Amino acid sequence: MIRFFRRPGASLVTICLLAGLLNACGDGSSDNALDTQANLQQQGRVLYASATAAPEGDGSRTAPFDSLQALEAASAPGDTLIILPSPVEVPALDGGIQLKSGQRLLGDGPSVLLQTPNAAVSGAAELMQQPRIRNTDMARLNGDVVRLAPNSQVSNLVVTESVRGGIYGLNVPGVKVTGNDVSGFNTSCTIGFTVEPFPAPSSFPQGAAPLVLPAGWAGIMVDADNGEGEIDISSNYVHDSACGNGIDVRISGSADYLAQVSQNFVTQLEHGPLHELDEIHLVHAITLQVTDDARLEAESNSNTQTFIGSP
Repeated sequence: MIRFFRRPGASLVTICLLAGLLNACGDGSSDNALDTQANLQQQGRVLYASATAAPEGDGSRTAPFDSLQALEAASAPGDTLIILPSPVEVPALDGGIQLKSGQRLLGDGPSVLLQTPNAAVSGAAELMQQPRIRNTDMARLNGDVVRLAPNSQVSNLVVTESVRGGIYGLNVPGVKVTGNDVSGFNTSCTIGFTVEPFPAPSSFPQGAAPLVLPAGWAGIMVDADNGEGEIDISSNYVHDSACGNGIDVRISGSADYLAQVSQNFVTQLEHGPLHELDEIHLVHAITLQVTDDARLEAESNSNTQTFIGSP
């Protein structure tokens, strides 16, 4: 069962659509800005990684790790993991990262949603560096860039490319995925969201036979098949994929979840081949799905979706 609701007095981030880009236009208090160093340290250690780091760093800000794998291996539950900005001409940190319970994976620097693709052309030096990560290895985390864990947070990152999902979690109550720029995902054209079989109208080309309608793996996706909790997927910029949905939430089994999926901007998702599947398949900007005995209450408002599907 899906029931949409609006929590009384819920505070929402104000997002402005300006010149085709997602921009934060709040009251001066940015949800994407990093907390103070003292607040971070109260929740665990603070570890750093950078695409320009020298080998054998210790994870400090002055000697950050040079890979996501080193950052993952050195971290413990509750730690804050910070990706330092690097020049856009430097390859992003590659290989993906599996978060642990309660961890926060944050991009350092100004909000990535305020940065434009032509920053290098404009000469704005402060916009020419970004906290960028990717995963080009299908053998590593099935090609996902970020694997969520219960009560984890992913904010202010640029996910530039992934073999499968940009940000993905299974049975991860308490997660927050906010203020990220996710693009270039599902280069493998892996099937993700699937519309369950239903009797098609007799006017449908295939007649009235039950159909299974697949779509490509989403840039941001959360699955749950047991337990209960809340998830927040808000204020993200999901764009430019040749074979994938934008944002998917799939609740099944006995799971009981509350979801906030709001203030996202999803655009330029093409209708990919899904490994040359002959049957009809789909591409969605945002989907919510419940099957079995599961239950989902969702607040979904102020999302923008445009240019979904090939011409």
